Amino acid sequence: MNYVDEIVNLLDKNLKYIKHEITKDTIYNYVVSNRKKVKCPTCGVETDKVHSKYKRSYQLVERIFES
Repeated sequence: MNYVDEIVNLLDKNLKYIKHEITKDTIYNYVVSNRKKVKCPTCGVETDKVHSKYKRSYQLVERIFES
């Protein structure tokens, strides 16, 4: 299993992996929600349409490369 598989396995169960890109020092993961309706994190309105897009960051690369 490679490091991208490790990251995908750590995703929330409500997210579907689409693709990834690797730059010099960053891994970008593109995911979409697999929920039928979601609540906007900004305004709280529940919808089945794309209401907003936002970035999330996490620090788990060290954990993946420790083994």
